Amino acid sequence: MDIEHRIGTLERRQRRVVIALCLAVVALASLAGYQATAIRALQTATSLRLKELRIADDKGVDRVIISGRLPNLIYEGKPVPGPPRAMAGMLIYDGSGAERGGYGTADGYANALLTLDSKDAQEFLLLAEPGGGALFREWQGDNSVTLAADDKPSLTLKAGKDVVFAMPQGNEWVTKTLH
Repeated sequence: MDIEHRIGTLERRQRRVVIALCLAVVALASLAGYQATAIRALQTATSLRLKELRIADDKGVDRVIISGRLPNLIYEGKPVPGPPRAMAGMLIYDGSGAERGGYGTADGYANALLTLDSKDAQEFLLLAEPGGGALFREWQGDNSVTLAADDKPSLTLKAGKDVVFAMPQGNEWVTKTLH
């Protein structure tokens, strides 16, 4: 093989390498442009559509759940058996995983409600009826305060089963219980 033939072969290889490198540079520039556009789209997103969002602490314990279908009650870190809750909203949990309250709207009758819970029971309820009217209820053990504002506003204070105060006398909360 003579030197001219070898030089010609090397020149053809060099051209192929230069063309391949140019194509690679164009491909990398295109990919970089696409990624920059995708990152810009993420930074300027105005809407995020999810079925559920869970916020966990450093130990992996769920502390906040926002969901279109709230999970069952969590007691001592374990779900309480039963049908799923028919409501959407937000639940808050303490560091042990116990549910401590929530905010949401119920399916069906569509009450809007806010609850605050101890580790063992619901302690506070604020409820708004879909057609108007509201209820405030606070418990500590068997003691309760109920304030209702609807067709006939009422206030009822109970110490256990004993009615301490009721206005008007004999309102529905004198005999009705929520717990």
